Amino acid sequence: MNKKITPYILLFLTALLLFSCKSAKLSDAEEKQRIGEYFEAAAIYRKVYTKTSPQKRDLRGYIAYRMAECNRLINSTPRATSAYMNALRYDYPDSIVSLRLGQMYQKSGKYIIENYFAPHPIAIFASDDTKYEHPNPVSHFIMMNKNAFTNSSNIDYQRIEDDLLATKLTSLLIHPAMRLLLEMLKAYDEQSEKSVELLRLAEKTCTWIEKSDVEDGSYTMVLNRMQIAKRQRKLNVSEMLELAQIIESESTAD
Repeated sequence: MNKKITPYILLFLTALLLFSCKSAKLSDAEEKQRIGEYFEAAAIYRKVYTKTSPQKRDLRGYIAYRMAECNRLINSTPRATSAYMNALRYDYPDSIVSLRLGQMYQKSGKYIIENYFAPHPIAIFASDDTKYEHPNPVSHFIMMNKNAFTNSSNIDYQRIEDDLLATKLTSLLIHPAMRLLLEMLKAYDEQSEKSVELLRLAEKTCTWIEKSDVEDGSYTMVLNRMQIAKRQRKLNVSEMLELAQIIESESTAD
């Protein structure tokens, strides 16, 4: 009986050995990728990814990213897109994943990369203009806030200035314009490396508002200009006297 069982045991062990040799390994995929065999590498990464537990988030994220890169390099855009999305899902730490995913969307026609600093004219309507008959044309830069200035790189300050100054301020736009000015100053205060260009833009914006036909003539813009000045230098005697007069005037009015 033992003689009959032995061949089956040997056959089982041989099959197991062959399966082990052919089983997908992460190191094999990495080597294939290293030598430029991206098609084979992507296929192995896919098998390893499937076998990896979802609880191993870091490993799954790593495998998904490597698989995505291989698929990108062989122009398998749908599979690359899916893999990049999985890499994001498992919090792969390199921010290049978002860039690559955007590139895949662009390649497949699902996403178009626009230059934010190119002209994008918009219009604002009064709340009672329910039929949208009286548009107030304005630059889209008027909607920028503190975070837009502090978190963006390569800001085209000259483009923002040109666009704003080409806009005719109306009664509907004056308050958004003043809010924009304050957002610039808040952004400047939070910058670790102070941008002279941003402060210059704030100064130009202040002048733009002051020259408008709808500026209300209150002390608001005087105070705003002083806010800009004190970030550049100490207030001079004339400015301090003017500030004191404003404070006294406000106290008298109360």
